[in-house]
Amino acid sequence: MSFLLRPRFRPQLSRPRERLQSWIRLATLSAIVSLAAPSLAQTWAPAYDGRSEPDGLLYGISGMAVLDDASDYLSNRIDLLVVHDNKSDDSGRFSLVSWRDGTIALEPVTWASDLPLPIDLEGLSSIPGDDRFIALESDGEFYRVAFDRAAMAVTVSDRGVVPPLPEGSNLESIALTRLADQTLIVWAHRGQDDDPAILYWGTIELETLAITPIGSQPITVPAPVGNVRHISDLTVTATGQVFISSTTDNGNDGPFESIAYEIGLFGFDDDNRPTFTPYPNFIGLGQGDGYKVEAIVRDPLRANPAVLLGTDDENFGSAIGR
Repeated sequence: MSFLLRPRFRPQLSRPRERLQSWIRLATLSAIVSLAAPSLAQTWAPAYDGRSEPDGLLYGISGMAVLDDASDYLSNRIDLLVVHDNKSDDSGRFSLVSWRDGTIALEPVTWASDLPLPIDLEGLSSIPGDDRFIALESDGEFYRVAFDRAAMAVTVSDRGVVPPLPEGSNLESIALTRLADQTLIVWAHRGQDDDPAILYWGTIELETLAITPIGSQPITVPAPVGNVRHISDLTVTATGQVFISSTTDNGNDGPFESIAYEIGLFGFDDDNRPTFTPYPNFIGLGQGDGYKVEAIVRDPLRANPAVLLGTDDENFGSAIGR
């Protein structure tokens, strides 16, 4: 699989020990990348800087969704609900990330539910036509949650689970969108190295959270390489475009490398069922050298296919790129 690169994400490396490694990776990558567009300005800002603050491992971003009612083009403001893949009872599961002209604030959000804390939240999606969200655990269980900004808390209305998965599956992404008169739901096993990611899709009945599975597609990205998670997150646009992030996982201190792709398009078959068509050549949306991207959403303030990236940089905390 080859791909075209539209370089949109050019973060400046903030960790000197990774600069040489990143130049080597870029030189290798250039052999398989052709440039399809000129470089665009890129801004990265720390959401939680684990180099200067304690417990960076607890504030990685493993999924995120835009709060549409709080994002504003004129003031260059974006607010995001994000999830953390923490497992202990004394660590947070949700935060509010506020972007203001390149400056970011992260505020913890309380789990205001009698249900036990989720274990390993890895994905988050807004629900089309609703102000609530779906938060996904890596084992396939998910929660429908509402965010109360005044109380800085999330509440749970109900729970669901994706259809049965093969043994060893590890989910890191979920996305919902409205296509024609159907609500499409997409989730993915992340894969690693020779184990491809598996993109699954179906339709979901929002009243009951019942999912009708429809299809699946293995996905392997050409880069990055070495301890690569082929799909670390995904998002689907209202027109059916599928954007993913792919990243390397080299332990809590990295080094990390990530690439965002547009990989294909959802449409309908002759029976009016959603169907996925992968592109013969994935389109690279940009690189994040020194960053472990685990969250991707459409950027509400820029033209398609611009995306926002969120990172889980382990001991280094997290960042947002756009």
